[in-house]
Amino acid sequence: MTETYHDCKHCSGTGTCENGIDDSSCAICARRNFILKHSPAHGLVCSVCKGHCKIEPMSSRLKNRTGPLLAIYIMATAIMMVTTGSSEHFSEVLAFIGTLTGAITGFYFSGKNKT
Repeated sequence: MTETYHDCKHCSGTGTCENGIDDSSCAICARRNFILKHSPAHGLVCSVCKGHCKIEPMSSRLKNRTGPLLAIYIMATAIMMVTTGSSEHFSEVLAFIGTLTGAITGFYFSGKNKT
């Protein structure tokens, strides 16, 4: 999976905001940099890209976060099943959760780059 980053349009890829009056920083960047009274401030970090000059699209952020969050949810549910479940099927549930844990750990921490 290739990451697609785009140049920040707010700061034009420089990392500092110059969208205010006379090339000063805009009011939003001043507020997010904790300058409450907006007098012309120059050279403040862009609040959109946080000074990195690149922006990751929302679709890439969702793809990168959905899998690990789903794995955490599955693991938490499995652990709750073990702790609150009945003791008559404990060995079967424990074997299933061990296999599930191994599969999730192997998938996310295998070290291979996904292409």
